[in-house]
Amino acid sequence: MEVAYRFYQQRLPASPEARVYLQQRGINDPEVIGRMRIGYAPGACLRQHLCRQGYTRDAILSSGLMDARSRDRFFRCLTFPLEETGSLYGRSIDTGPWRHHFLPRSKGGLYGWKQAQQFCGLIVVEGLFDLAALWQAGFPQTVTALGSRVNPVQLAQLGDGSHRRVHVCFDADWNRSGQRAAKYLCRQLGGMGVEALRVELPCGCDPAGWFAAGGSAADFRRCLERARP
Repeated sequence: MEVAYRFYQQRLPASPEARVYLQQRGINDPEVIGRMRIGYAPGACLRQHLCRQGYTRDAILSSGLMDARSRDRFFRCLTFPLEETGSLYGRSIDTGPWRHHFLPRSKGGLYGWKQAQQFCGLIVVEGLFDLAALWQAGFPQTVTALGSRVNPVQLAQLGDGSHRRVHVCFDADWNRSGQRAAKYLCRQLGGMGVEALRVELPCGCDPAGWFAAGGSAADFRRCLERARP
């Protein structure tokens, strides 16, 4: 997996399409892109690279990076290494029904926890683009649950007894599924003695899209100030 992470990272600078997609999503800070090790899978070349590194076809298949026909599972995707669990997230740069993909691994703890746990307040978001947008805007205390469902490991991290305030900023979906999940998480944390507040963005927005549409750090701070249980 580490070889694949590095390979995809090296492909990103050579792909104008992938860089344009990142810019469209509002992610343009080289420091954030480098820290998250964002890469790009152009397809039709990972297998050859891994074979040159001495990996067998069976080993490559068992990693999940290739399918049974030796096709790159993350073809034309931006890639985000999930090093804690030896996994990978891919986001397609093409339009269509298939947009994103995780390898079949446990998602483990909160992404960004190692950095964020030092802060007395946390911001929890759903996705990696949301995390990147908030890091880029100057909110290093942000973590992502890699979805709206918080697993027991992640819940234990948030309720670790550090007496911190947690802002939950999930997607403001039109069907309100993100807000329902945010309310549920706030209730769970409240039952553990954690002060948890729900951040509301305009309907239809996720944090990354909100920043990409022109939201500023000052605007987001006002959203944090208006947050409620």
